[in-house]
Amino acid sequence: MPAFQSLNRSVDDNNSFEQKNYFDKQANQNSLLKDALASWDEPDQLIAWNQLSLETAAASVVGPTVCARLFSYLNTATYDSWAFFDPKAIGSIYNAGKENNLFKLLKSAGVSSFTVKKFKKIYKSSSGLEKKVIEAGLRKAVIDVSSSQVLSEISSSFFQGEPVPQDLAVKTNNLLKEGLDDLLILGKQTAKLIRDIAFEVGGQISSSINTYALDDRSNQMNFYADTTDYQVSPSVFDSNQPNPMLDKFWQPLENQEFVTPQWGNNKTFAVNPSKLRPKSIIGPYLESGDLNQTFIDELNKIVDVSLELTAEQRLTAEFWEGGAGTFTPPGIWVDKTNDLVEDRNLNLDEAIDVLFRVSQALNDAGVVAWDVKRIFNSVRPSTSINQYYFDEQLPDGSLGKDFVSYLPVPAFAEFVSGHSTFSAAAFGVLTNYFRSNIFDFQQTFKDSDSLYSPDGFDGLAEEAEDITLNLKYFSEGSESAGISRIYGAIHFIEGDLEGQKLGTTVSAMVSAKVDRLMSGIDLEEPYLLPSQLFGTMDDDIDLITGLSKLEEDQIQEVYGYGGMDTLSAKGDSIVHLYGGSDSDTFKVFDPGITLIRDYVSGEEIY
Repeated sequence: MPAFQSLNRSVDDNNSFEQKNYFDKQANQNSLLKDALASWDEPDQLIAWNQLSLETAAASVVGPTVCARLFSYLNTATYDSWAFFDPKAIGSIYNAGKENNLFKLLKSAGVSSFTVKKFKKIYKSSSGLEKKVIEAGLRKAVIDVSSSQVLSEISSSFFQGEPVPQDLAVKTNNLLKEGLDDLLILGKQTAKLIRDIAFEVGGQISSSINTYALDDRSNQMNFYADTTDYQVSPSVFDSNQPNPMLDKFWQPLENQEFVTPQWGNNKTFAVNPSKLRPKSIIGPYLESGDLNQTFIDELNKIVDVSLELTAEQRLTAEFWEGGAGTFTPPGIWVDKTNDLVEDRNLNLDEAIDVLFRVSQALNDAGVVAWDVKRIFNSVRPSTSINQYYFDEQLPDGSLGKDFVSYLPVPAFAEFVSGHSTFSAAAFGVLTNYFRSNIFDFQQTFKDSDSLYSPDGFDGLAEEAEDITLNLKYFSEGSESAGISRIYGAIHFIEGDLEGQKLGTTVSAMVSAKVDRLMSGIDLEEPYLLPSQLFGTMDDDIDLITGLSKLEEDQIQEVYGYGGMDTLSAKGDSIVHLYGGSDSDTFKVFDPGITLIRDYVSGEEIY
């Protein structure tokens, strides 16, 4: 019996093979199967699922934390489906264990013995090429089914009890149908059997993920409502007092409620948020009760930047904003990862890997950042400017009480910057995955594309030339996203710096865990994280690494961030140097391996 209905090997007893064009048909069918095999190794369908999750985020009423969670679980579905078939990889949430043959593997996922028997009969009677196509088609179908069911289940909580918009529901159904219809090249009966198995296996995988999601402390069942009884700290500011006290805690604007204050309690993929919290922040007052001049200096920097924004700075602020009606800041990085998958011609396995890494890093970054936001509950710059300079004139002649930030102020505390944390986490895993810091992102905008400046990005009534955002390095993209919130008067510099540091740490932990999962290494086994040394947003005179006694194969990373930094590498280990923005100096000693990851022409190397 033929394996596929479309492969008709039978011939009439009274006719020769040549008369029936048997060999021509066979060759043509083999060509079609090879084309299908090649097509199913492409990541088009995976990109489409991620694009649909981005559209869902943009259409929803939820914030960046909830969106990052969706991206994370969708790509957990794709990864766990892939890992189910991989001989050594460990699933992240669903992990049925490994079997030494495909039929036992299917039974372990709950596929009935009767169905497995039918599948085995077809599989055993197939040629080598046909078997490869069957395996690829089954894996692809399982990925489609699990993706569809996870996306549908989680996105149903995005609209405050209202149904998912019809266009999104239709797209989800059509995307699944298109994926399963591809199986028809195997013949209707074989395609139906594989589809049935895919619904069994994909259903098991998606069910385990959806069940886990309901218990991850995000409060999905109640549309992510607060579970911590968060209370806004009463304002201490009274403009009628001669020396009014400044608020140090977050003060909501009209009709604002803290978005997902419980998020720091959520389950994570690779990190323990409580172990990553900064110990203190720069607040309006010292422990003595005196006004903190460092805080005022930081405040003045925000005022100065806000009143003299350049066209490039306005563009940067708006590009990274990710506000209402967009797929939010973490979605920007998922979108860019989709582009990288296409631009760098990744196959399906590679695309699953990198999107899984990025999405887990983004979700963990959101949990870590919101843990810190909830703990410190710190005031936004615009509130402090309104209060500190209340009846005083700012350099542009306006009063402090009338100051309005360039970008809309989000409904949650300032410290740390979510943009910085999300972006540093994404930059870190992308650099780790590609073994390169090269981003090569470029996008051009018309001056009139500005949403917040009526006279365009340049602030002038006359139409100006187009303006281009150029980001050569992933690290540059992270820094751009972070400083965009300074330009928008949304964050203090400290909020950006500490967010960058947190996100970079998250990326290392996520990368290490994914490496172990994909290699089938017991997660309890000890492992090495990179040793990370962080500078400041000012000039760092001598950031030196390589002096401590580290494991021989431990990578050391040095991050200069803003300012004109001097970074030195010493010792025999592998050292990665990131100078950051501004012109930096790199000093390399000893015979170790040193990689300068963001070199700019004109910077000095000794």
